Amino acid sequence: MTLKQLREAQPRRDQGDAAFRPAPTADQQPYSPWPRTLEELKDRCLEYGVAAFIECQWMCVERWLWGATDPEGITSLDETRSSVSLIRAYERVLLGFPPLAEQPSRDPIYYRLSHEEQQKAQRLADAARLSWDRAGRPHLTPDRTKLVFQIVTSSPAWLVRHANKTTKQETE
Repeated sequence: MTLKQLREAQPRRDQGDAAFRPAPTADQQPYSPWPRTLEELKDRCLEYGVAAFIECQWMCVERWLWGATDPEGITSLDETRSSVSLIRAYERVLLGFPPLAEQPSRDPIYYRLSHEEQQKAQRLADAARLSWDRAGRPHLTPDRTKLVFQIVTSSPAWLVRHANKTTKQETE
């Protein structure tokens, strides 16, 4: 019996069973409700795409630094960790990453630093991101992109803009 005959002979209730669906070809990815790559994250977060893209990168860099003992290209690990944290918070505000709760926004500590300190923090954070990239982008997994996507889509700013559109479409 061929696969086609098996599919035709299967009971109606099994029609949606994954075993009977054709497998995706090499150039097709199976559908996922969550973004799996940075590009998918950027596309699916709409107006927050660039902010989500950068936030996911910084999240991975920060996680990598906390687990690293002697990463290549980084001289002072503690200072670099602090710089990455400062720049991450600064870029969240600068790029408009949606806050998790409706609360008055606080300026990042970055704004209270002198110009020289800001430049040093930016330089150390950029070096850390470059080292992370050279190390193969550790911790950049579909779970990370999913987490950032969930943060964006559960924020009050997202819900105000997009929840009403969904409910209007469902009622029509």
